Amino acid sequence: MNGDSPHIAHLDGWPAATGDLAPLAFSGHAHFTAAQIRDGRIRGLDLHLERLRSASVELFGRALPEDVVRAHLRTALAAAPAANLSLTATVSSTAGEFAAPDGDPTLLVRTGPDRRRPAPPVRQAVADGFDDAAFWT
Repeated sequence: MNGDSPHIAHLDGWPAATGDLAPLAFSGHAHFTAAQIRDGRIRGLDLHLERLRSASVELFGRALPEDVVRAHLRTALAAAPAANLSLTATVSSTAGEFAAPDGDPTLLVRTGPDRRRPAPPVRQAVADGFDDAAFWT
């Protein structure tokens, strides 16, 4: 990956180069789960794993073994520059856009900068120098 990018990508447990990622743009069917990592841990990991498993079975007729998914997630987190970050795990098929999936799906794990929730509007208004704020929809 580009050394200037704050994102790091791993494909099937290995650092991904640009040439590895280009085919995924046209892989056809894919699904993902996104998580915020805190102190190197994924809150609700069991739910993320179940989401990846069930969507893979629905789209591809098979899922990567859970121990493989966990290993790929651990590899990506070990290479991450911080203990708090964002993570996206995308499962896709290399068969292509107009072909039936064949073989095991691939897992792309991307880590990037921590994405904390924005400050509540009233707190942000105070931080911007206002003593009150009105909101309507």
